[in-house]
Amino acid sequence: MVVRAEEEKEKLLLENKSLSTENDCLKNLFKEGMTPTQFSKMLNGVNSKQINHYLTDKNWLYIYNESKSGNNLL
Repeated sequence: MVVRAEEEKEKLLLENKSLSTENDCLKNLFKEGMTPTQFSKMLNGVNSKQINHYLTDKNWLYIYNESKSGNNLL
């Protein structure tokens, strides 16, 4: 039982190290003031529209729709 716990601990430490490295790499891509769309366009294979919809669904992003507000400037 102790051996199993040690193996699990080593596995988790290795996974934590891997995720920390990935997190640091992504942090280097993000600049202060950057929009979610700008950030997602830097990532290969990421659909920025899906990111915006996800953030909107979570109420983390508000998308201003000019066509509904009557503020269209043509």
